[in-house]
Amino acid sequence: MSFYTQLTALVPTILSYLPHVLLTIILLYVINFYISYINRENPLPGPIPLPIIGNIHRMADAYTFANAMHEQYGDIFEFYIGSRRLIMLNRVDLGENNILRQSIKSNNYFLRDASLSQGWEELGWTNRGVLGNRSITGWLFNKKLLSHCLNSTKYFKESVNGIQQIFSEAEEYWKDLGDSKPLEFTEWIHCLIVDTQIKLITGQTTYSLSSYYNSLLPPHLKKSLSHQSLEDYSKFISHLLAWPPTGLFFYFIPPFIRHYVPGVRHIAEWLKRRLKWLENEVAKIVREKKKTIENMDNDEALEVNLLTMLLTINTERDNNKFKMDNIERPFSEEEIVELLIEVFVAAVDTTTSTLCFLFYCVCKHPEVKSRLVAEIDAALSSQDNNLFYDSLTTLFPYTNAVMKESARMMTVVPLSAQVALEDDEFAGYKWSAGTAVAVNYGVIHRHKAYWKDPEIFRPERFLDENRDELEPKAFMPFGGTVKSCPGKLVAERMVKTLVILLFSKFEVELCEPDKEITSIATIIKQASTPKQLITTMSLYTQLTALVPIIFSHLPHILLTVILLYVTNFYVSYVYRENPLPGPIPLPIIGNLYHMSDMYKFLVAMHKQHGDAFEFYVGNKRIVMLNRADLAENNVLRQSIKSNYFVRVTSASQGWQELGLTEKGLFSNTKLKNWAFNRRFLSHCLTSAKYMKEIFDVAHNRFLEAEEYWKELGDNTPLEFTKWMHCMTVDTKIKIITGEQTYALPTYANSLLPPHLQKPLPQSSIQSYSEFVSHLLYRSSIGRFFYTTPPFFRHYVPGFKQIAARMKAKVAWLNEEVKKIVRNKKQLIESMDDKQELKIDLLSLMLTTNTERDTNRIKASEFEEPLNEDEIVQILIEVFSGGIGTITNALCSTVYYICKHPAVKSRLISEIDATLSADDGILSYDSLTTLFPYANAVMKEAARIFAVVPLLIQIASEDDEVAGYKWRAGTAIGVNIGVIHKHKAHWKDPETFRPERFLDECGDEIKPRTFLPFGGTMRVCPGRVVAEKLMKTFIILLFSKFEVELCEPDKELEYAFTIANTCKELNVYLKARNTEQKV
Repeated sequence: MSFYTQLTALVPTILSYLPHVLLTIILLYVINFYISYINRENPLPGPIPLPIIGNIHRMADAYTFANAMHEQYGDIFEFYIGSRRLIMLNRVDLGENNILRQSIKSNNYFLRDASLSQGWEELGWTNRGVLGNRSITGWLFNKKLLSHCLNSTKYFKESVNGIQQIFSEAEEYWKDLGDSKPLEFTEWIHCLIVDTQIKLITGQTTYSLSSYYNSLLPPHLKKSLSHQSLEDYSKFISHLLAWPPTGLFFYFIPPFIRHYVPGVRHIAEWLKRRLKWLENEVAKIVREKKKTIENMDNDEALEVNLLTMLLTINTERDNNKFKMDNIERPFSEEEIVELLIEVFVAAVDTTTSTLCFLFYCVCKHPEVKSRLVAEIDAALSSQDNNLFYDSLTTLFPYTNAVMKESARMMTVVPLSAQVALEDDEFAGYKWSAGTAVAVNYGVIHRHKAYWKDPEIFRPERFLDENRDELEPKAFMPFGGTVKSCPGKLVAERMVKTLVILLFSKFEVELCEPDKEITSIATIIKQASTPKQLITTMSLYTQLTALVPIIFSHLPHILLTVILLYVTNFYVSYVYRENPLPGPIPLPIIGNLYHMSDMYKFLVAMHKQHGDAFEFYVGNKRIVMLNRADLAENNVLRQSIKSNYFVRVTSASQGWQELGLTEKGLFSNTKLKNWAFNRRFLSHCLTSAKYMKEIFDVAHNRFLEAEEYWKELGDNTPLEFTKWMHCMTVDTKIKIITGEQTYALPTYANSLLPPHLQKPLPQSSIQSYSEFVSHLLYRSSIGRFFYTTPPFFRHYVPGFKQIAARMKAKVAWLNEEVKKIVRNKKQLIESMDDKQELKIDLLSLMLTTNTERDTNRIKASEFEEPLNEDEIVQILIEVFSGGIGTITNALCSTVYYICKHPAVKSRLISEIDATLSADDGILSYDSLTTLFPYANAVMKEAARIFAVVPLLIQIASEDDEVAGYKWRAGTAIGVNIGVIHKHKAHWKDPETFRPERFLDECGDEIKPRTFLPFGGTMRVCPGRVVAEKLMKTFIILLFSKFEVELCEPDKELEYAFTIANTCKELNVYLKARNTEQKV
């Protein structure tokens, strides 16, 4: 096997140690985390973080958490988002000369913390637009040109006109609903702002307001909506509104969880698809608008909307070109798309929440509302009750003060986090580059150091008459860093327009005056959580918006789930059916952590717990029987009517995934199909001509090995396991396919010096060494897919790749065997009917029950030939099932013969006497009928060293076993290795005494106590073939050579995989001086 093959073969063993490995890694990580925490730069007060998640578990509402931490720790503290440390400043003077510096020159805090996240980089937000752009040149160009458009006089006027038109529509709806109808104002304002922003940004019309109004009417009063200019506009708007939750999700959720954890991974992929759809839709709008502009005459007036302005700035149609650092170019399409999305998203939620907070504050304070309404009425009465742009700009000072005071009391964007690009000093500490610094504007806006009576809503503090008590730097409703909002002037005018229009037209009252307004902090602080609307987020979008909040509670959720699972596991364990002694299992992994070698573990458990005990593989309970009489009438019953037809591995999802459970023999769960295949295979294997061919091939392979051993010399230690493996490989492939491979000469060449190495013929099996390695690797694949849970195989990095590679190897092996079958079939079909076929298993299987078969199976249900898929699967099973077991049985037999000189002496005497009576020739007939002591030696070796020591079957129906009643589905195992050495069944069980199998001895061998080839209805169909091969090799070996162990005192080393495998057996072979001609 290649190094990779050997490595992956160890995966189940590694899995058994997984709890210890994981615990060690976790402990090392936790220790390293807290050592780094203790030795961190400039320790500040703050909540102690947890490894991996930091303080996220306390951040269901980030702003509420930050305020609570300020009250507990003061104006400067630290906290952690995941493993990321953030310094929180709650006073202006702590950061006014650096973090809160708004000059772009030498600004060390240009980057937002989110811009450095892998999530935003994955979304492509870090190289375009304004919000997350990491490039200072690109960001500055986008911001200045965007500000140039947003702050133009014509755009200001259009925004005021647009909001008045949409308000007039809302006014009609409200009047239709009547004065006594309570209005859910967050939804009305949200819809009003959506329609206004879409109109101002793209020039197109949407119908959020009318759709929402229609949803409130009874069916017979609903109105048909006008034709929408944005196709499927409700879907478009819902995708726009999902943009902030997408940003939160990709900022908070670690990459590993986004990429590999089911559920979370699907949400991430779904959000990315929605984002891509949105970008494509906006790109379509941009292209359509661009095409419209290009089709217009140069002197024709353009619409006033943001998209038109972005498309025409710094083009031939722009009379007021904008130049920045000698850069004078228009926007690219990609830049426009990102800016349009950011402007819309930033404007809708912030404006909606600002207005809702303002209306709430005004209505909660009657004296403020009275003065506000008086100012509005007085100003409008002087203009014939019309609101004009000029008066909006120059009048209404108290309205301005109310807006500012509302923004101070309820800051919509209360938090900002930036990253230091270079080493810096602030708040009295020196900090390294990369430090994340956050500012809590909400706390600053209510800090007693800057505001008189900060908790009182008093707009008068912003009037000129009270300017002496105002600290300008302490008021930052649009942000205080270099990345403050570029659209603040437009937002102020829109909010002011709506406030004036609303309080001039309506008497506004709260439905529940004593109820506090509810808010939740996502990227902004929203007035309330919106309900499902036609034009707002769908339920699924809202749920994904809550994922970061859920993730903040993840430790508690996981701990609760784990505790519930563990509690349920042990409650089920305590109240399990028929409690038996056995090791206490752990949840999920059971007793796997004990099973670096499953057979040795079960032998130890037998010594500790007795003849009937239980253990767990994962969550699967297995009842293990260690005495023949406990299972002889059920599990070990060989009848086709047995209740224990299905192997425990066949019931696993892993083997089903490999496609092993519906064909062949070993794992086939279809009884009728299995019975047909077994009868068919047994018919082929036990034919007289095939048995004779097996003897001839084995004889020839031994003679070939004999020549290599003689060339190497008597004093050369031979690694017998490898020699037997190679000899078995060449023999098995020859008798199965009729083709020749060269494992034996290849290995011999590797031991010989270059000048003695022999050229090898070309095998008809292409890449036969690779073919053999895939065959041998199959047992490792089966073990991996049985012991490794589906979640690990499908989603956990490393395991997922190993599983995929193993499945590719299975597919490759199937295709290679299929080629061999087709080539053989084509050869047979090209031969004359009278021409004699080669004698090999494949030829027999292809011709049995066909016109070329003279010895058909005499049973109506077995009269059809096998199909190609069944032949392929059976060949693979015969290949892989025979090579390892015969090799290990031969090695263990040779070991025990050499360890017992008396046995070896008697064996050699029998061999010499028998061969000398037959002219020194080993014939097939003598092999079959003679050598009783050789037979006894092989049986005793198989008893002492059970190559396949474990059987585990599933009860198909309810049954009674070992004095207990068991339900269908119970897994019941039999430890053949223990039964073979049980004192209840054998005299001197630990003594190697072949005589016990001779008639002369008189020892009684009880039924079902000697099971070298298995004891259930699935007993090995190739046992006669295996016995013939082994007997041939043993007789030939001890007739020709004096066999000695290189290390006589060393115990036989073995390990259990699916079978007991000899690790190493080194021997000396010295040619005997005999006259044998064998």
